[in-house]
Amino acid sequence: MSNEPQRTRRSQRILLRVLCGKVQMEPQPGPGQRRREKIMAEEKRAKLYLAGPEVFLPDAVEKAREQQALCARYGFIGLHPIDNNIDVQERDPTQILEIYRAIRLFRGDVHALLVRFSTDALLSALKIYMGDIHQIYQCDIVVANCNPFRGALIDDGTAYELGFGNALGKPSYGYIDQMIPAVENIVKRYPCTIREDGVPVDQDGYLVVDDFGTAINLMMQCGMLMSGGRLIEGNFEHCLQAIRADLDSGTLRLPREAADR
Repeated sequence: MSNEPQRTRRSQRILLRVLCGKVQMEPQPGPGQRRREKIMAEEKRAKLYLAGPEVFLPDAVEKAREQQALCARYGFIGLHPIDNNIDVQERDPTQILEIYRAIRLFRGDVHALLVRFSTDALLSALKIYMGDIHQIYQCDIVVANCNPFRGALIDDGTAYELGFGNALGKPSYGYIDQMIPAVENIVKRYPCTIREDGVPVDQDGYLVVDDFGTAINLMMQCGMLMSGGRLIEGNFEHCLQAIRADLDSGTLRLPREAADR
């Protein structure tokens, strides 16, 4: 004997209860809700600002996309400064001014500065600078390539970005091919002479006395430690692995997580 009439009556009773407000039907997610859920999921992924001299490579854009793909593999969103360099010929200062207003960190009259250099090549530099600062402001963690660049030391732009991120309270991580003492690295890569007392002196006459057990300038390496991060021996992916492990273990807590607790 078929149970179809019984199932029909049961369905009718459920429908009646729904219409009377006694049963809450589970709403089906629409396209708008799915988009919101996707955005929320993205917001839960840590954003990494990828500092380093890779922007000067001949294949800088391809390299940036490779780094961003690696970030995604480890559950991160990579904010790359190359994305601020692609349209530097755009001469409209309004876009930069909007970035400035969003950040509100600078004391100078930025509008007057932009108008002053609106037809000068420096406007491109200002656009890159403001774009990079905006990305650091948006990120959760600063990740820096700390390998020597055009000499014995870290790229100076990368050093600035590390310090800026630390000043904003962002954790910072760095990676370097070899974790050797800074003094050894300087003597190896920069013309130096050794005094009778064994202290190296560089070709500009400055003492090479950075012997504090750090592989890079102590301000940057100590800044990483104090921020909750550290300097990793290895490549970019090794650094991502370390960040992922620190987050998963609870060793690293992002500022927004600490605020929520």
